[in-house]
Amino acid sequence: MQKIENFLKDNLHKSYTLKELASQLNMNYYHFLREFKKEFGLPPHSYLLNKRVHKAKKLLLEGMDISDVARDTGFCDQSHLYKSFRKVFGTTPNTYKTNKCALT
Repeated sequence: MQKIENFLKDNLHKSYTLKELASQLNMNYYHFLREFKKEFGLPPHSYLLNKRVHKAKKLLLEGMDISDVARDTGFCDQSHLYKSFRKVFGTTPNTYKTNKCALT
C-alpha cells in the first residue's frame, strides 16, 4: 500500500480507475479495494480527493490563482474544486484565500 500511496501523491493531478491502481500492485480489484480502505480508512477515490483538496489549500496559501490551483490539483474545473473544498474545510477556496490568516 505504501507504493500506491507514493504513486498517488506523485500523480494527484491524474485520475485512475480502481483496476489501474490494483494492477500497480498486481492485485485483484476487490482485494485492492478492501486492503486500501483497511489501510487508509477511505476508498481510493475519497482518499485522492482529500489529498487534492489539502494540496489545493497549500497552493492557495502560497498565493496561487484559484483556477491554476484547480488545474494543478486534478480537478476538472473550479466548480469541482469549490464543492470539494467547501465539503472538507467548510469554506470556499476564495474565502479561504482572502482570509487565510484568520482561518489557519
